Amino acid sequence: MSYQNQEYNAYISSGLSFRDPFFSGLYHALKSVGLHVLADHTDPKTNKLLLSGAIERCRVSIIVFTIAYAGSTFTCKNSSKYWSVIGGKIRSLSGYFGVILSRTLQGIPRDENRMLSYETALRQAASILPRNNRRVMSHIIGHVTSLIDSTKLFIAKHPVGVDSRVQDLIQLLNNQKADGVLIIAIWGMAVIGKTTIAKALYNQISHNFEVRKFVPDIQDREGDYPRGELLSFLGDQVKTKAHNFDSRNIWWEGLRCLKVLLILDNVRSERELEVLPVTHEVFGPGSIIIITTRTKHDRLQETRVNHIYRVKEMDYNECVELFSWSAFNKATPERSFSGLINYAIEYSDGLPLALVAVGSAVSEKSIEEWENVLDSFKRFPFQDVWQVLKENIDSVGSEEKEIFLELAYLSHLLIGVDRNDICQILQGAGHPDASRAIKGIEEHSLVWFDEDKLCMNRLLQGIGREMYMKESSIKPQQRPYDVFLSFRGKETHSKFISHLYASLENAGIYVFKDENGLARGENLSISLLKTIGESKTSIIILSPNYAFSRWCLQELEDIMICCKNKTQKVLPVFYHIDPSEVRNQTGKFGQAFDNLMKRYPDKIKGKEQSWRKALREVGCIAGLVIRKSKNESEDIKNIVEQVTHMPIYEGIVHC
Repeated sequence: MSYQNQEYNAYISSGLSFRDPFFSGLYHALKSVGLHVLADHTDPKTNKLLLSGAIERCRVSIIVFTIAYAGSTFTCKNSSKYWSVIGGKIRSLSGYFGVILSRTLQGIPRDENRMLSYETALRQAASILPRNNRRVMSHIIGHVTSLIDSTKLFIAKHPVGVDSRVQDLIQLLNNQKADGVLIIAIWGMAVIGKTTIAKALYNQISHNFEVRKFVPDIQDREGDYPRGELLSFLGDQVKTKAHNFDSRNIWWEGLRCLKVLLILDNVRSERELEVLPVTHEVFGPGSIIIITTRTKHDRLQETRVNHIYRVKEMDYNECVELFSWSAFNKATPERSFSGLINYAIEYSDGLPLALVAVGSAVSEKSIEEWENVLDSFKRFPFQDVWQVLKENIDSVGSEEKEIFLELAYLSHLLIGVDRNDICQILQGAGHPDASRAIKGIEEHSLVWFDEDKLCMNRLLQGIGREMYMKESSIKPQQRPYDVFLSFRGKETHSKFISHLYASLENAGIYVFKDENGLARGENLSISLLKTIGESKTSIIILSPNYAFSRWCLQELEDIMICCKNKTQKVLPVFYHIDPSEVRNQTGKFGQAFDNLMKRYPDKIKGKEQSWRKALREVGCIAGLVIRKSKNESEDIKNIVEQVTHMPIYEGIVHC
């Protein structure tokens, strides 16, 4: 570890091992309130000069007096520079502590001034113990934070994109009335940076308040500990700062005399908001309460939150800068890595923690090593990020989780689909209350809707897809189809389809053929979407009136999405039409498409361009053309041969 140029808020001097529960508990408690902590549990080979320089830059030193402390000249030396906030009863330098100290001092060159400075420092440090000698960790943390003049919380090594989001929040605060209590919720998916933004906001505005408190990771605390810690802190503040408060009254009434900044980090459940003092009536005029949460539940509305600020993913330029700092330790990337950088940014999809994780993993590696690392991330996601996102998914109800996993599994088909269409698809799959469930997973930051079109983070898609496949593997499943057969049943000669189906089956090819023509609903069902997505090949029989069926066109769009994602091969059969008619939507085929647009303007609103795109793409693929054929048996034989000779597990047919 290098201490050069590192800035720390607090230094812990103890001589204890990091395995000691008090020492490790104190260290993690300080870290949890956003302090950057330096401790003396370092390797003996550490450069003492660099460590001493880092200690000098600390704002507060905490000395934990133990027997081991007296046995180290390094700890004694540094206690001569700083006073402690924790100590033992050692002013007399006697007892076993004094014996150990004497032995330690005998082992160094005799220097009366140095000996005196050690002893004086120890006596001074021991003399400033808190009078009530309370050792509850929360009080230690409160005392330490009060000693830090600037009260700055450590944000991030490279807080890229944080300032713009903090300015958004400050603008929101400025637009609200200043004479009341403001409550703002910072809402967003896991690992998107809510806590970092809240800390940065705290650092910018905390000096305007008589009382300020940042309560970290409420969800991760047990029982009523956060509530008890917070109430104890507020009670102390009333006693020392509420000068116009009559002490004969109930103490919490004194909070109305104080201007308070309170940030409650990582609030997830309604119960947490119920037991914490989150109301407009508790604090004095001008007070602000900030809540960070990944769940936009009803309790936020009940507490009369003034505004819910949704944290958005980082944009491309912000991603490039943060990734560059993590990978190259500078703001701009190396040009030779540009292709791989784009791949890493696409993988991270705007999540700061993922960007930092990937950037750190490839730092100081060659291009060849980058490729291996990025490929491994695709197959085995970064564990810390994966675990937090999985917890986000597991936090929803059973029905919401089931629906989310289905959406994630079919995300390559459903991203960009209208909210109402998704609800209808889910209702057809046995989820009658799909609308409420969709609202639930949206409130848990697992999906969002942009102009009513479904959106989902790519990492969540991948994790949800993996969870779906793992949970589905427990249930009995039929094997996936080799071929999905897409055709318009009313028009295509029934003998041709039946003969083709039978010939494929006889060749050992497992074929799906929809007998009902999808007439049972307005949208493709979940089961049919799964069938399309899991099939290895799709054969599309493009007949003159194929484009007059909105269900056929929706099938085609989904098939071409699978084709583009390289998960499926496509074999188009141009049945009594020319490929150019499909590609350009002309002739009888184009007329059928135009008639569909005129006949169902409301039901197909917004689909025309995506369907035209799918038709252009399939019209570019080299397939089979059957026009005025006198021997359809031979044509069918050619189709079967094409399918059997397709490299099922290699490549894909492109236009």
